[in-house]
Amino acid sequence: MSHSQPNQFDLRGADGTHIHCSISAGGKYTLTVNDEPHADTDVRTDHVAVGTLVTVTTLISDRAGRRRLFSLLLPRFSDGGEHEFATVGIFTADAEHAVDPPHGAITSYQPIELKGTARRVRAAHA
Repeated sequence: MSHSQPNQFDLRGADGTHIHCSISAGGKYTLTVNDEPHADTDVRTDHVAVGTLVTVTTLISDRAGRRRLFSLLLPRFSDGGEHEFATVGIFTADAEHAVDPPHGAITSYQPIELKGTARRVRAAHA
């Protein structure tokens, strides 16, 4: 596998969801979910067996104490060329700290299929 992996990802879901993800030369991720940017310490990455899971909190707490997250699964690529690909995004509702938590599962998921492009963009030198 080449070390020249894509560092820009533009994706759309059938429901109108738009995702942009970029990776800086220093390995920092920026994830924009429907025009809401998240960067630096707001972005968590986990390298898992099926790719890289990039997660951001989109709502820290609503009136009931639930938080919302969005996760994007980025696959591995063989090179840094431009590629069309499909993946999944997951909107998560987490009621762990809710005022009136539900019985049973406190986390619910809404997966969406995303399609778009991945490409390698040269980083500007500072």
